[in-house]
Amino acid sequence: MTKLTSDSKRLIQLEEGVDQLETCYKTTSLLNSELNLSNLLGTIMNVAKKVMSADTCSLLLVDDNNEELVF
Repeated sequence: MTKLTSDSKRLIQLEEGVDQLETCYKTTSLLNSELNLSNLLGTIMNVAKKVMSADTCSLLLVDDNNEELVF
């Protein structure tokens, strides 16, 4: 019984690892294919939301002129 439980836990861990690698691959493909910065930032935020299982997210950028963070 313990062996089955241990194997089941390991299988779940491996499946989660595969999901993470798949997400990394898809993200890399999206990042390499997007030339529009606005679309690229949106894609990054959507992927981050999914990976973190978050409902919302924010991205702050540095304004080079006054060195302040902006939404």
